[in-house]
Amino acid sequence: MKATPPLDRIRARTIRDENGCWVYTGHLDPAGYGRISVLGADSKRRGKFTHRVTYEALVGPIPPSLHIDHLCRNRACCNPKHLEPVTPLVNTRRSPISTGSVNAAKTRCSNGHDFSPENTRIVVNRRGRAERVCKACVRIRSAKYRRSLANRERRAAPSKAVQP
Repeated sequence: MKATPPLDRIRARTIRDENGCWVYTGHLDPAGYGRISVLGADSKRRGKFTHRVTYEALVGPIPPSLHIDHLCRNRACCNPKHLEPVTPLVNTRRSPISTGSVNAAKTRCSNGHDFSPENTRIVVNRRGRAERVCKACVRIRSAKYRRSLANRERRAAPSKAVQP
């Protein structure tokens, strides 16, 4: 008995929704991506993402350095028209839930100051990533720090009171 090709197995478990998504109704991993067992070149079964199997079968190979981005934002979708190979950075920036895209969408700092060009400085953090710093908050923190240093110096200075 010949094994059913992976694409036929995916199609058998796919429904089309009103957005044009081909929603895979078979096994979904905890993150919501469709998974299917595929026989590898070494004759061993391997779990593969259904969207990658569909894209490779209907469009062509995916370059090793690229991820597949779901343009429809539906992780169970395997419609190749809704999939695009992109770099990991682009994939993360497009995600509405990634920390980077959430922070990039912010227009104010945590204290309510505008992230305007005049009030924003871009710095590289310890992990080598660029981040925005609010200049108004830095001025406030620096002034508070200088006041605390001045208070420490006053307390540490010897008292000039005359002793009898």
